[in-house]
Amino acid sequence: MGSLTKKSVLVLCGDYMEDYDVVVPFFTLRAFGVRVDCVSGGKLPGHRCFTAVHDFMGFEADSYDCLLIPGGGLIELLSADDKTVGLVRKFEAGKPVVTSYHSQI
Repeated sequence: MGSLTKKSVLVLCGDYMEDYDVVVPFFTLRAFGVRVDCVSGGKLPGHRCFTAVHDFMGFEADSYDCLLIPGGGLIELLSADDKTVGLVRKFEAGKPVVTSYHSQI
């Protein structure tokens, strides 16, 4: 009888890779018991890769009932982007905008 070996997949990653193209296969393969290792040139173990969602179809303001903006350094980046500020203004015109913020005491 042949031995059962666990399958493995190596994923080449990098900043601003398409989010769905890495996240969906990663979790699907893991759900089937496949070992998934992600590597990225120039990054050390434990470093993160930033992802991007390039398909904005369906993400228009009128498609949603509320906008959630997480706190942290992201706020500064978002406030410098005219498209993002315009999106927030569309929500503020009649839909709830929820923000979170925490500080260390």
